[in-house]
Amino acid sequence: MADLPLELLEGVFLRLGPLDRLSAARTCRRWAEIMCEPKWLEAVQFVIPGPEAKEAALAFRQSPRQYRYLSVTGGNLHTFDRGFWNAVNEKIRDLRIIQCKWSFRRLCDILGLCRDIESLQLLTEETLELLRSLMPGLASISLTSSLDTRSRAFSGALAGLLNSGQRLIELDLNLRHLSDADVIGVLRKHSESVEWLRLGGCHSLQRETYTAIGGCRKLRRLSLLGATRFDDAHLRQLSLTAPDLEHLSIGGSSSISKTGLNRIFKYGKLRRLALEHNRIVASSLTSLGNLSDLRHLYLVGVFCDARVFRDIASLKELQSLILASGAISSGCFGLMVGNLSKLEMLDVGSCEVLTDEDGIKFSRLKKLKYLRIRRAPNFTAAAFERGLGSSAMASLAFEKCSLDDDALVSIAEHHPSLTGFMVHECGKIGDQGLKNFLLHQPNLKGLTVHHCKSLTSQIVSEIEISFPRLSYTVELGIEEDCIVDVIN
Repeated sequence: MADLPLELLEGVFLRLGPLDRLSAARTCRRWAEIMCEPKWLEAVQFVIPGPEAKEAALAFRQSPRQYRYLSVTGGNLHTFDRGFWNAVNEKIRDLRIIQCKWSFRRLCDILGLCRDIESLQLLTEETLELLRSLMPGLASISLTSSLDTRSRAFSGALAGLLNSGQRLIELDLNLRHLSDADVIGVLRKHSESVEWLRLGGCHSLQRETYTAIGGCRKLRRLSLLGATRFDDAHLRQLSLTAPDLEHLSIGGSSSISKTGLNRIFKYGKLRRLALEHNRIVASSLTSLGNLSDLRHLYLVGVFCDARVFRDIASLKELQSLILASGAISSGCFGLMVGNLSKLEMLDVGSCEVLTDEDGIKFSRLKKLKYLRIRRAPNFTAAAFERGLGSSAMASLAFEKCSLDDDALVSIAEHHPSLTGFMVHECGKIGDQGLKNFLLHQPNLKGLTVHHCKSLTSQIVSEIEISFPRLSYTVELGIEEDCIVDVIN
């Protein structure tokens, strides 16, 4: 084995998971040298836990491997000397410092030494205000629900957004209890600079806040989640002040009519549109086909009829599509599969009337790598005989489908490189069938199984013994009383 050509060895390593590659590196010096190359370590994170900081830091410095990720967890940054941080700068591109003890001066020293780091993640309550003072040119800030809105750290961060001379380009406010006055103040402060804006947990925000959004004249990407009071008037203002929108996501509105949607459908540069759980009827979507350059379309909780499906089929540049409501007919499905050849991700929500003759048409989508099929009771193993898209399929999910062991054999044969697999209420899958499927998926990282009534608790034991590297969630039926969630 040590004398095998490099090309053949690399072909073998490609079929191994990250941890198995590291185990293989112990076989001989040649394999160890090959495993030092960064391309084999992309998915491996070197972790330095606080209690073992000195020993782990020494091992990191002595290792010839070029890791991309380093995580220092629960330690004291004063433990590590200048030589260690120089090694971090040489080897690491993504540095994560989590709940560590540090001082302002020490962090300044680290940032000065690690100039080649591409991504830095600091998880402490004081982080945001410190970074704001350290990096006056910071252009992107995210305030998430992990921050306590009553804490001094949050108050200081919010005051900094309002009072500093910085002009933010990206702003993410995902706080359920953020007041309208706070949001309006921040939006007005950065109205001439912000291009990407995401507001999550908007249920309590008033119309005045959405009016302030309309004042952001350079917006390119806008995402509003839980925007119950967002309406046609705000869309009108947005179309006038921000005509160059490329990404638009609206969730939870009950006040958008056909008039408002028609304004969306006139955005000439729109590439991504997400309408989720809005009270929109099919007749309001009749101009959807005008978005001829759209790349990503997500319709969740939005009823679609045959005319809407035909409009969607005309969007030939689509790369990802989610249709989470509205039963699709055989004719409309065939039209979409025939026209949308560039699809890489597809989520079909209601396949009740589709049969095997429709199912085999998934094989025409040669670029498809992510697929979710929901409510397809009429599919048998015959629907999967030709595969479900690209042979390089990365993730498959089935919900309430008549998937059985024979279907799993076909899926494993056509898609041997899956990294994610999920089945929910697929009652015909048995223990042996699932185990055989897993044996043919060497790259699988995540498995989720929910309420598949033919499975027993024995499958949990089989997974633990035969697939120790697999992260999985198995939730059997109530009668089995077994819920297992394991991340390896």
